[in-house]
Amino acid sequence: MVGSCHVHPDGRHPAHPSARTVRRTLGEVRVTRLSALRHPALIVALVLAALTAVWSLLGAPISLITQIAIYTLYGAGVNLLVGYTGLVPFGASVFFGCASYAAAFFVLGRYGNDLVSLVFATLFSALLALAIGAVILRRKGLYFSLLTLAFSQIAFEIAFKWTAVTGGENGLQSVHRTSFTTAWSFHVFVVAVTVICMWLMWRIAHSPFGRVLQAIRDNEQRASSLGYDVHRFRHGALILTGTFVGLGGALLTLMLEGVYANNLSWQHAGDSLLMTVLGGVHHVLGPLWGAIAFIILEDRLSAITENWWLVFAPILMLFALTSPEGMQGLWQRLFGRQRWTLVRPDIPPRPDVIAPFTSSAAGFERGKLLLQTIALSKSFGSLVTAKSIDLEVRSGVLHSIIGPNGAGKTTFFNMLSGALKPSGGRIVFDGTDVTRAPMHLRARLGIGRSFQILSIFPNLTVFENVRVAVQAQRK
Repeated sequence: MVGSCHVHPDGRHPAHPSARTVRRTLGEVRVTRLSALRHPALIVALVLAALTAVWSLLGAPISLITQIAIYTLYGAGVNLLVGYTGLVPFGASVFFGCASYAAAFFVLGRYGNDLVSLVFATLFSALLALAIGAVILRRKGLYFSLLTLAFSQIAFEIAFKWTAVTGGENGLQSVHRTSFTTAWSFHVFVVAVTVICMWLMWRIAHSPFGRVLQAIRDNEQRASSLGYDVHRFRHGALILTGTFVGLGGALLTLMLEGVYANNLSWQHAGDSLLMTVLGGVHHVLGPLWGAIAFIILEDRLSAITENWWLVFAPILMLFALTSPEGMQGLWQRLFGRQRWTLVRPDIPPRPDVIAPFTSSAAGFERGKLLLQTIALSKSFGSLVTAKSIDLEVRSGVLHSIIGPNGAGKTTFFNMLSGALKPSGGRIVFDGTDVTRAPMHLRARLGIGRSFQILSIFPNLTVFENVRVAVQAQRK
């Protein structure tokens, strides 16, 4: 029998890859293994395991390391807002404390066992974040921070003074664990939950949703001009924070086998934020180092003096002055690696086949009326920058607007893109009135813009800047 053999033009057999391909494949395998060893979830697992071993050898109560694991989860949930989204909550304790009470009510009401109470409290905290977010996300910056603190203080007043329901100052006792009868079994469970949640948050940070959060953190207007609904993404981030923080609060209730109102008070409202900043707000492992330092120092110093904050506060001041990037940032500075570690720095491999670009303009009818302004006007008080502008823009035709500095060109473009609301007149795009439409909806319809001054996402790589823009067109 005579067989056939197909040979490439360069003489290589198709069944045998080239040496370059083999080297590249082996290199990718090595990089993948190295990345797995550096995965934050694995580091958290190893650090908590090491602390557990040391505490066991010292014969100290394991509950302190359990508390570190819980507060690592608490801080990491808060860091989803601070480090990834750019929102600073002064009162994330509202989710932590309310979920703690929710878990206690569930167990004491005999609605289910302790494991089911964790699920219930986590869902309750997520719904609470959904409701609170509808109110506080109307503001940003300092006002957002103060509103979170206000909600936390309201929750504290209710928990502290509604004695008949919450137990008041004495809290709720006898929230017994049925699934974990010993401190050690519960400790292993908490560490496992914390590691899994850290892995989930790492995945979220590298998902398209997480990339948009980072883009919004760096340049809100740019993200909106690409077509992203900034409010919706921030609300989603707050719900995720409420979910993870609420789970941490429920775990603390089971650890203490009780719940108390002091976690909601203003004295403790900023504990998670404090730990995150101490460890490194722009580093995914910052909450871990912050939780370790905060809880161990509190435990050791409070055993020496009641005024332990007199010792702890100067430590915080020293870090704030010498290492704004926290403990993780100080470690990186010692090794000359000053960069944020909220995400992986690598670039995905180039695909084997890249589809050719197809312009959407091919389907437009040349000369069709696309954009029209009717008596468009804008005034800032008594200053009129645009007055009764009538303009028609047709497809396939290049249009230019020329005028001296201060003529109102930028104001006009800002009204077209949605950055400014007009004082009068209408804007019609492809037959749709977009006069009051927000910027992201106009971008979705097809009104794009460039900026007079360079507008990028400064803390994202060049690759990520491009990917965020491309991703916006595929949603």
